[in-house]
This record gives sequence, C-alpha cells and structure tokens, in this order.
Amino acid sequence: MPTAAETGVPGAEATTWYGIFAPAGTPSSIVNRIHAETQAVMELADVKARLIANGADGTVTRSPDEFARMVKSEIVKYAKVVKVAGVRAE
Repeated sequence: MPTAAETGVPGAEATTWYGIFAPAGTPSSIVNRIHAETQAVMELADVKARLIANGADGTVTRSPDEFARMVKSEIVKYAKVVKVAGVRAE
C-alpha cells in the first residue's frame, strides 16, 4: 500500500487520538464538567502509567474549544487525503 506522500499528499501525518463527544446543544456547563473530570482522571498516576505502557501519552486538550478546533483540523486534513487518494464509500 502506498504511503500518503506517494499518493500525492506530501507531509501528511497521522496520529491516534480519542475524544468524548456530547450531543449538539449540550450546555457548556456540562461540557466543561465532563472535560474537567476527564482531565482529573487522566492525571491519576495509575491511569498515566497504564496509558504510557500502551504507547499513549494521556494528553488532554486544555479546553473543549481546543478539542473542537483539533477535530475540525483533522476533518480538513483527512478530507484532503480521501480526495487525493480517490477513496469512495462502497
């Protein structure tokens, strides 16, 4: 299988990330609490150790807005890869 660069997308970089999503219109107070609680759990020593042992760094975005920006940038990035590679849904 060709690399992204070989298919015409030089400089392409792929990373693995995970996120927690809530339905559109969820009050910001709830979104902020979910983010804060998630961040607190990710800082626990045993959780960090398990993540590191499995190759993850446990990074949590600084805010729900930062996460939203990251997701939007990933959509733009992968839309280009899909288009250049000619990927089609079957």
